[in-house]
Amino acid sequence: MRLQQVERRRIIEYYIYTIACLVLGLFMLLLEIFIIPGFGIAGIFSILLLVGGCVLAWTQLGTGPGLMTIIVSIVFAVLFLVFLPKTRAARKMILNQRHVEDTMSPDREELTKLIGKKGKAASTLRPSGVIEIDEKRYDVLTNGEYIEKGKDVVVVRVESNSIFVELSKDEPPKQLP
Repeated sequence: MRLQQVERRRIIEYYIYTIACLVLGLFMLLLEIFIIPGFGIAGIFSILLLVGGCVLAWTQLGTGPGLMTIIVSIVFAVLFLVFLPKTRAARKMILNQRHVEDTMSPDREELTKLIGKKGKAASTLRPSGVIEIDEKRYDVLTNGEYIEKGKDVVVVRVESNSIFVELSKDEPPKQLP
């Protein structure tokens, strides 16, 4: 009789330790997500406590309670992932804005259509600056040359999202005194 009470007390203690590990692990995880930025000590301890609770249940309480602990942990994790983004705190952390088409840079196809087109330097190009082609402004680069504002330029090539221009052949080169 006395041995059964001791065994029952030991089992209850292991249940308490298992539940404490899981609850403390969940608390540390929430602490890491909402209060402490980054993935640090709280995140590592959180994972260790959650895994430790499952291992403790499996090794000390048997297969049934261990399996139940793992299933409950997975269910809580899924519920956590489904419902957390819908909370007010999570909405403050999640970016909800979409890119607006007007603010995006032109795509490569649009830029390659500019090759050979003439425009005017809207700013001094030394070697980068702004030109205007068909009343639309573009950030451009030269091949290292200095081109004054208002001069005619021609687009010679496009590399990645960079437009390269040269002084138009119609423009006389600047004479040095």
